[in-house]
This record gives sequence, C-alpha cells and structure tokens, in this order.
Amino acid sequence: MKKVRSQSFLGGAAILAAAGIVSKVFGAVYRIPLARLIGPEGMGLYGMAYPLYTMILALSTAGIPVAISKLVAEKLACGRPD
Repeated sequence: MKKVRSQSFLGGAAILAAAGIVSKVFGAVYRIPLARLIGPEGMGLYGMAYPLYTMILALSTAGIPVAISKLVAEKLACGRPD
C-alpha cells in the first residue's frame, strides 16, 4: 500500500511540475506578440495593472471551490442530489 501511495504521489508531483513548466512557457511566449502589438508604453501600463489584476482574481476565486464542495456535500447529506 505504501508503495502505491508513493508512486501516486510522485506521479502527481511530476504532472504538477510539467504543468507549471508549460504554464511558464506559454506565459513567456504570449508576451512577445503582445509587446510588439502594444509597444513599450503599453507594456509599462500592462506591467503596472497585472499585479493588481492577479491579486483581485486570487481574492475573488479563493473561496469558490470550497463553497461549491460544501454546498454539494450538504445537498448529498440531506438526500437531495439535485
């Protein structure tokens, strides 16, 4: 049982690492055409606005998966799977 759990953990960690690398590559690739399209001034404005956007996005989506899980569990516990 321990070996299966260890393999599952390592497989999950490898998938997360690969997804992180792919995400970083896509993040770097899209900036090249964006920089050419909007120019240096636009990139400066983008650089100023992006941290604020990510902070608001993180705050607004932080509780949604937990709330959905809680609501689904409550409905299933009450016997109402609708």
